[in-house]
Amino acid sequence: MNKEISDSSFLNAENALYVADIFKRYVANSTDVSPQWQSFFQQLNDTEKSVLLDLSRGSTYVKPKASSSAKPSVTQDIKETELSLKASTIADAYRRWGHYAATLDPLGLTLPKGHPGLNTKAHTVSEADLDQPIQGFKLGRRDTLRGIIEQLSKVYCDKSAYEYMHIPNLDETNWIKRRLETAPFALTEDDEIEVFEWLVKAELFEHFLAKKFPGAKRFGIEGCDALIPMLHDILTRAAADELGNAVIGMAHRGRLNTLYNIMGRPYEEVFAKFMNKSPNHYGKMGDVKYHVGGSVDVMLHDKPLHVSLLYNPSHLEAINPVVMGNVWAKQHDGTPNALGILVHGDAAFAGQGVNAETLLMSQVNGYSVGGMIHIITNNQVGFTANPSETRSTDYASDLAKSVNAPVFHVNADDIESCIFVSWLAYSYRQEFKKDVIIDLVGYRRYGHNEGDEPNFTQPVMYGKIKSHKSVLNQYEQFLVEKKTLTQQHANDIRKKYESKLVAAYDRAADWTFENYTSHSGRWEKTHPNNHSQEPKTGVDEALLKQIGTHLSTPPENFDLNSKIARQLATRKQMMESSSNIDWATGELLAYGSLLIEGTPVRISGEDCIRGTFSHRHVGLYDQTTNDVTFLVNHLPNATAQLSVYNSVLSEYAVMGFEYGTALANPNRLVIWEAQFGDFVNGAQIIIDQFIASAETKWDLYNGLVLLLPHGLEGQGPEHSSARPERFLQLCADDNIQVAIPTTPANMFHLLRRQIHSPNRKPLIVMTPKSLLRHKLAVSNINDMSTGSKFQPVINDSKVAMKASKIVLCSGKIYYDLLENRSSDQNIALIRLEQLYPFPAQELSTIIAQHPDAEIVWCQEEPKNMGAWTHVFFALKDMGIDANYVGRPSAGSPATGYTSVHQAEQSAIIHAALTPKRT
Repeated sequence: MNKEISDSSFLNAENALYVADIFKRYVANSTDVSPQWQSFFQQLNDTEKSVLLDLSRGSTYVKPKASSSAKPSVTQDIKETELSLKASTIADAYRRWGHYAATLDPLGLTLPKGHPGLNTKAHTVSEADLDQPIQGFKLGRRDTLRGIIEQLSKVYCDKSAYEYMHIPNLDETNWIKRRLETAPFALTEDDEIEVFEWLVKAELFEHFLAKKFPGAKRFGIEGCDALIPMLHDILTRAAADELGNAVIGMAHRGRLNTLYNIMGRPYEEVFAKFMNKSPNHYGKMGDVKYHVGGSVDVMLHDKPLHVSLLYNPSHLEAINPVVMGNVWAKQHDGTPNALGILVHGDAAFAGQGVNAETLLMSQVNGYSVGGMIHIITNNQVGFTANPSETRSTDYASDLAKSVNAPVFHVNADDIESCIFVSWLAYSYRQEFKKDVIIDLVGYRRYGHNEGDEPNFTQPVMYGKIKSHKSVLNQYEQFLVEKKTLTQQHANDIRKKYESKLVAAYDRAADWTFENYTSHSGRWEKTHPNNHSQEPKTGVDEALLKQIGTHLSTPPENFDLNSKIARQLATRKQMMESSSNIDWATGELLAYGSLLIEGTPVRISGEDCIRGTFSHRHVGLYDQTTNDVTFLVNHLPNATAQLSVYNSVLSEYAVMGFEYGTALANPNRLVIWEAQFGDFVNGAQIIIDQFIASAETKWDLYNGLVLLLPHGLEGQGPEHSSARPERFLQLCADDNIQVAIPTTPANMFHLLRRQIHSPNRKPLIVMTPKSLLRHKLAVSNINDMSTGSKFQPVINDSKVAMKASKIVLCSGKIYYDLLENRSSDQNIALIRLEQLYPFPAQELSTIIAQHPDAEIVWCQEEPKNMGAWTHVFFALKDMGIDANYVGRPSAGSPATGYTSVHQAEQSAIIHAALTPKRT
């Protein structure tokens, strides 16, 4: 009999197939079985029929050899089968709905609501039936129906509860079922003492901070203290399995406890911070102590593990995709089984949309990390809001079922069940490489922070909390009563840990922070503010031609789309002529040259394999088989790979993922591309809280590249602007780079500079749309060859000196100006290819060649948008007054009417090219 059958019923193996075989014949032809079996099957409910149909899948029943005992009558067979089926349907009910009857609230304020399917009357079970023996029962020695129900209730309706029957994969449900319904989980005495010690650390750390720094915000974990031993248990298992790396993402609640207990950061450090001693971060602004992260190497039961707690903002759940991307990077940089752990709040997990986006990516190629372990620290309140005000579902965890993840609920006061659940979750992740959720149901002993008054809004709850014993005190009493610990031993453990805290506190006044830096390992060679000289990013011309020719040659016997074939033929002509290199080719030459140098490249975004505007075609699709090949990954002598993925339709989570990927390795070029630049504001939280400010807040470097298609082309307000003004407003402290390249060569150098520069700063590139195929937006191969580099300012080679007027501009409007400037106009068109850091020195040198020129700034965006405000003040700092030419201020980036767009554009070009009045 196959495994599915053996796991799906209380029927024993022989009877299961015997009855299933009869039922199969009944379904095929009801008259093929006796009238008694017909009557029995007709009375089955849908669930019972479903059980038998499941059983009937598999081998046909083979009648066993006759025994000496008398064969039971058909009536007896039917009665036994009826009871076995009732046991099966009752067991199914407990597996599906037992969680509704579990005692999950430690405070006893939210009572189990139960479920009608758990009532024996729903299964037409009489009192006499309850004491009848059931054959094939696997939950223990009790083999009556009453005993089965008692055992099911103990497994599914106690202080832990399990939702897994929604999972369509039978292997997964059977795997979970076996681990719940077989021999009970039990800790050894050594395990119990270790758990007790971790509860001591969790509680006493919070108490010590409260005593020494009363009223200070620390966002303590009291009420969900079990989180700390659970994290320790998961990490210990990860170390034992040699996973190599674990990355944790969490908000403020319990963060200090995790950082200083789990990760072992010196207690002196946190006490010094509470004493308002500031780290010296060389002019950085810093952040509050409960946003700080770090990485450490720990030994857990003599096994090493590198543990990272990522820095995060107050924007709840924003860290989740960042952790996921960071884990992906670590898995592709030497630790393929690296583990991600996310700690959520109950209201935040249900309420923040980024969780749906992140879960959506969890099984998608290019984003899956083999499962994340999620722990919801469910304190049953969201700041001041009750659960009914924070969601429309039964549980805070219900979102997880959208991706068929199992959910394990557990009462935070039942610490041994908490440890069992952490083991179960870790084991599930390891077995099935999927996300799993633990709903740790506890409470919050104080207000949202320690200075908050929770009695204003939750008086009943906090009246109960005031007299509620902590999980540490409950567990200590339990262990003393069962004689695992003596009271003296328990007191000694407490005193030993408290003495450690006291000694660290006494040393904290003299603590210095100099030894702590985010720039270890691979990041040691990066420098924060080195823009003294543009690095030479050119590549040997012969190598460029080799790369370009390879990228023009499809594999043999590959059924290539005819239009793509023409593009490849055109690219081959570019290589042969060394000229007219278009945007897509310049970009691909950058990637190919980096791969040959050993730099891996990752590109992610909606439709980025083809490119929104059908220009990139980095992946070629066979028209017969639909197989895809990436020519760039078959370059001779390449020692790295290009990873390019069409993303899920999300900006927020996907950009966060890519930020986390770039955070792990400065020597990987990581790119996120927007479908249209207009949609980048869907990820505004990642931009504001991470990309623009992580360096000054947390002293973190990151080389993520954002490619944002931008340009007003009459396509309406939602397909015109990547909002460059917003990025420029964020520019300060040398935090990011903003560029609007107008040539394929400059794009080539921008991408290569991101790796060859000694610093790592996020790069925001306003990429073109119409210029992708513009006849003038091309480059020669010598613009990219040895000795060449990125040009932050491009001078006008036609009017190099003594112009009567200088038109400064960025982006595609340059080509509109160029095509409309008459040959006799003494007007210089000067392009700012980089807007931040502002290239003042380069621009000053060029402007000096035109001493009497009128200077205007020309842009196609409205006056209150685009680069005008940024450029105005930058020029002011240079002592230059410039006039504005462009659209007037507007509430929307662009008109939706093509005729209006064309009239506006013509007026801008005419005004910009009107000669200076004398």
